[in-house]
Amino acid sequence: MKSIILFLSLVFSFSVFAQSDKSDKVQEKFINVSQINGAKELTCNQIEELAKSDIEKGFIIILHGNRTQAITNETDHNYEKNYNLTFFGLDCLSPKYDCIKKYNWVMFDFLKVKYGNIWLKKTRNDLVGLDEWVKN
Repeated sequence: MKSIILFLSLVFSFSVFAQSDKSDKVQEKFINVSQINGAKELTCNQIEELAKSDIEKGFIIILHGNRTQAITNETDHNYEKNYNLTFFGLDCLSPKYDCIKKYNWVMFDFLKVKYGNIWLKKTRNDLVGLDEWVKN
């Protein structure tokens, strides 16, 4: 009986630890972008550095200007899986809108190097700064 209780305690402990580890990874993934929205003290150069830091960590996050629309369809979900990225909604009225575009431009440059132009064909149309990036 004691061995069963010990075994169940260990299994429970490992499962709780594994969930905590995953939660920590999710929090780490979004720590930079959560600093951007409304952060008056960050310069555009600092925000670009945050994007580069996210890429180095393997966190490809594309900011869109529709905070109220989370991923609601299978197309967005599949797109995220295919290109190993995450869409993240920000308030497009943010005081740092021009800097937010630069964050995305770093991400767009990375995607272009990694995938060429194929990723552009089926992407969302509300990505912050995408139209200007495509024109340049």
